[in-house]
Amino acid sequence: MRNLIEQRQEKQRNLMESKLQRAEEKRKKQLQMIIRKAHDEEEKVNEIAFINSLEAQNKRHDLISKEKDHEARLHDIQEERQRKLDEKAAKEAAAETRISQPKARDREQRISALNAQQQISIEELQKKIQLKQEESARRHEVNMEQIRQRAFELSIRRCSSNNDDAPQPVPYERRKYVACAMF
Repeated sequence: MRNLIEQRQEKQRNLMESKLQRAEEKRKKQLQMIIRKAHDEEEKVNEIAFINSLEAQNKRHDLISKEKDHEARLHDIQEERQRKLDEKAAKEAAAETRISQPKARDREQRISALNAQQQISIEELQKKIQLKQEESARRHEVNMEQIRQRAFELSIRRCSSNNDDAPQPVPYERRKYVACAMF
């Protein structure tokens, strides 16, 4: 009986050891499953973080490329505006030149016509002045000739009495000054 009790105890011990061993294996499997799950979860978290970082990089890249496209479009628009402004300024300058050239030509023609007219007027005035001076000189000569003629005639009448004596000079009366009274 003792043998039987020992056998039973041995059996119970074996059973208990097998239960403990199974429990230990089960616990190890459970721990390995938990570790695997944690590892899988960590991988998932890492994958999600990686995916999120890739998405963030893609968004940043998209934003940067959109901003570059926007800046390029703005630059193109500004260049187009500047080109149009330059074309407009060139057209206005050409129109101004087309308008101002005939005006300048007309003005130069008017000025040259006025200068020619003024020159003609000056020449006519100079001719009139010359004619008046010549007429005045001629009249002066005629007057002088008449005066000389009259003077000659008068001197002949005075001197042509019956006697051929030359006229006698008549002395003028001289005044005498007193030197003492003057000082």
